[in-house]
Amino acid sequence: MNTRESIPLDSLGIPVIVEASSYESHPFGRIEWIKLYGALTDRLTEAEEIFDERLREVEPLVTEYEKNSAAGSNEAEKRKSVAFFYVTSNGAVNVRKSNDYVSRMIEIAGGEYAPGTTEDDGNALSTVNMQMESFYAEAGDADILIYNGTIAGGIDSIGELLDKDRLFADFKAVKTGEVYSTGRNMYQETMSIPMMVMDMNRILKDDKVSDNELIFLKRIE
Repeated sequence: MNTRESIPLDSLGIPVIVEASSYESHPFGRIEWIKLYGALTDRLTEAEEIFDERLREVEPLVTEYEKNSAAGSNEAEKRKSVAFFYVTSNGAVNVRKSNDYVSRMIEIAGGEYAPGTTEDDGNALSTVNMQMESFYAEAGDADILIYNGTIAGGIDSIGELLDKDRLFADFKAVKTGEVYSTGRNMYQETMSIPMMVMDMNRILKDDKVSDNELIFLKRIE
């Protein structure tokens, strides 16, 4: 066994930076880290231009989101509700916490995140597992279901979703055909967060939107 004591890199004069973008609760805060890498590589101006360009894509949605947030709960009641989740290998439903960056993406896109009781419990995890019955009580009436295919793989049909739990048949979104799945690369393309927000906005505004108009989402039938 190697019992040699580890030596901190900074004690050797090697600069160390802790990459903490995954702790950002705001989706655009994650994109802003490109400025740090631009500064480190002497390309800050280019990094700032890329950052500004990406935000420009969703600027109208951000403006509308901020206006509605200031208006209060009456505006929120008019938004469609969206559940973002996946089913774990042991049958639990994994959802994002309501203060997570994905939840914020849904809100910026013009939706209301469901379930709404998954507040921060003090740990560093951005997700929480729920029993299926609890998830149904919280999200059974959600207008749209988005299956998170990034972690355990997506689904290609409603039948696959029902194979995970037959209770999904009673969900409003399953009955109305408003079920979508993400691909595997959503978390690997941080700079594309604005495009994901635009995808979410498209499915919220147009229940007839085609897969050709979507980048990160696909309709499940």
